[in-house]
Amino acid sequence: MEISANAKINLTLDILRRREDGYHDLQMVMQSVSLADELTVTPAQGGVGTAVSDLHFLPTGGKNLAQMAAAAFRAATRARQGAFNGAIPDVQEIPMLMDAFHEDGFWDELGGRCLSCNACANVCPTCYCFDIRDTLDPGGASGRRERVWDACTSPQFAMVAGGHNFRATPAARGRHRMYHKLNGFLATHDRSLCVGCGRCAVACKVDISPIEVLRFFERKGTDDAC
Repeated sequence: MEISANAKINLTLDILRRREDGYHDLQMVMQSVSLADELTVTPAQGGVGTAVSDLHFLPTGGKNLAQMAAAAFRAATRARQGAFNGAIPDVQEIPMLMDAFHEDGFWDELGGRCLSCNACANVCPTCYCFDIRDTLDPGGASGRRERVWDACTSPQFAMVAGGHNFRATPAARGRHRMYHKLNGFLATHDRSLCVGCGRCAVACKVDISPIEVLRFFERKGTDDAC
């Protein structure tokens, strides 16, 4: 990868104060110019490489700013990768697997354990379902309309007029929750609702979690879905 690093001219430069870390806060007005250094970046084997330059005054060791930035970026990304739970399977074909195994007996087994207690939704940072309730005052002349918390794992969540419930079983509700977290939201907004925090797995009294679903998909594999 080749990058042009354009030079700049400081039209004004004011040093405001020296900070506790030894650096200074600056206020400046800058204008970039066409004069530029040409930087070439190539992959390094086994970690951060070494900066090289044909300019004798440019440091090429650990004091080189580009090399320092690369080392800091590598350390930050490694720390982020290390924070991931290694028990979470790396399943890439979730939408296709969700559709292929929509009627699998796995959901009945999962739903058979579910207590419909909504503990998972209580602790989930991305659950946002709600209900609208109208409450009359004792006199009946006025009232208020309130938005209250709700969850798709509640038995009454999918109940409609006439008493019909289109997700009457825990299996249907559990499957819907996992579908929404791992696939449905992803298809619309290009990101998964499950952030991998593990709160639902800790809160669930019967050990239901998205990890179990991903392990199921990992066992099935994309070959079985074809």
